[in-house]
Amino acid sequence: MVKKFDSGRVEALMDALPFIQKFRGQTFVIKYGGSAMEDDHLIERLLRDVVFLESVGINPVLIHGGGKAITQRMLEAGQTPRFVNGLRVTDEHAIAIVEEVLDQVIRPRIVATINEFGGSAEGFSGRDVFVAKKVAPQADGKNVVDVGLVGEVVSIRLEEIKEGNRARGWSQSFRQSPNQKMG
Repeated sequence: MVKKFDSGRVEALMDALPFIQKFRGQTFVIKYGGSAMEDDHLIERLLRDVVFLESVGINPVLIHGGGKAITQRMLEAGQTPRFVNGLRVTDEHAIAIVEEVLDQVIRPRIVATINEFGGSAEGFSGRDVFVAKKVAPQADGKNVVDVGLVGEVVSIRLEEIKEGNRARGWSQSFRQSPNQKMG
């Protein structure tokens, strides 16, 4: 039986070949969040692309958000989410919900889906890999608001990620911009 191939896909792969060869063994950090996390079709396409990258020898590291799911969980817990300049005002109660949603709902779902698609995913908590500094108080009209437990990532602890990569047999090559501090 002769199998017919979609010539458009074949052409796209041929066009991608020089890039696949150039970046084989490299680690790509992919930031994933916002409305892309709300559309099941976009989620599936992104995660299939992540598995594709892995299958051609590129080491994807996916960093995800969880904004709308966190907001929904806060509302269910009787809390009113507040944002200042796009930043969630986060106290001890809110951070517990953030960690619960990210660690117990979103990350396990992403890991399971990648593995279901044939990839090899392992989840890490942001607490374990990100080093952050507290965000400065934010202007909100005439007021200045302390947004609480909100941080800006200043470096990444790569050892846990590298260890996960070594366990999969991936090479260890991280690229960074000149302004990026990675530890």
